[in-house]
Amino acid sequence: MSAKGITLTGTLLQGVEVDGVVHREFELRLPTLGDNIDAVDEVGGHNGVAVNAALLVRQLVRLGTLKPDQITYDLLCTMHPSDYNQLDAAGGDLEKKRQAALAAAPSTSESVTASSAPA
Repeated sequence: MSAKGITLTGTLLQGVEVDGVVHREFELRLPTLGDNIDAVDEVGGHNGVAVNAALLVRQLVRLGTLKPDQITYDLLCTMHPSDYNQLDAAGGDLEKKRQAALAAAPSTSESVTASSAPA
């Protein structure tokens, strides 16, 4: 199993309502460094919860039947705190899945030793 393709699916307790439809089913992927940078650029780095919410927006592959451009920071800010906590916990579970996949993968790296400095 490649760590790159790891996702996690679940169902939010409350969900978010858009145009009278409540969206509860989600799929979350692992974040990238670029996701982290973009999240800080969007909301600034002074509020950890805001940065994490902006990061979760980027990690969400699917939220109900919403189109990707409908899954925004402002939408997540309307989310019930229990749903936010659930997504945050899912992010932690994804990291555990990544660690397990990396531990199970055969190691292909070779030991590298430093060469001695020229005399």
